[in-house]
Amino acid sequence: MRVSLLLAALMLSLSLAGCLESGEVPSTSIGNTTVDEMELPVWEIGDQWSYTFVTPQFGEDSARLVVAEIDDEEQQYVLGISSEREAQRHAVVNHNPFLGRVTIDELSVFENGDAQPVFNFPWTEGETWEFTLLGEDWMAETTGSINGKVIVEATSSSGHSMEYHFDGTHGFIDSFEWNNQDDELQFRMTLTNTGSDYTGDVWFIRATDLKDRLFEGPLD
Repeated sequence: MRVSLLLAALMLSLSLAGCLESGEVPSTSIGNTTVDEMELPVWEIGDQWSYTFVTPQFGEDSARLVVAEIDDEEQQYVLGISSEREAQRHAVVNHNPFLGRVTIDELSVFENGDAQPVFNFPWTEGETWEFTLLGEDWMAETTGSINGKVIVEATSSSGHSMEYHFDGTHGFIDSFEWNNQDDELQFRMTLTNTGSDYTGDVWFIRATDLKDRLFEGPLD
């Protein structure tokens, strides 16, 4: 009996070693994403992501989202944008939920003063969760990955749909699209470039800032 158990243990260890040597992706990953790419990223001041933004009101525009501030006391990042025009539009229609405060622990964004868990680290395929964003209550699910980017699909209680891809290599969204109940595009953002050590003007403008003409920026 002891000989049989030893042989079985030896065969198991050899099979596991063969899996590791063959380079197979661990079962905890999603598709061809790595375990590290599914974990919460850490941002630094000056980290930047260039996007093309599309809305039905304003058409297409391009700008950079930049980590302008890290508030250690509140445990929040502040994302500014390199386009003052886009910042002003956000203050009026609030179409870009990723501009402004973002929590360090989950990269949660704020809706009516409350942190909303738009992301769900570490990513796990099939996991579902809820949050409120853009005036809608959403049920989201991690559905898989494409080209190493995690896919999240969400539907709202009123029939809106949302799909976004998180790029763990660059630590933020690769693409995001929101459509209403008639499948009409409300907001789209597509990553075009990334970088770090940004210097220059960035803005985060709230509705009260427009009234009082008080603007936050620049980033030096």
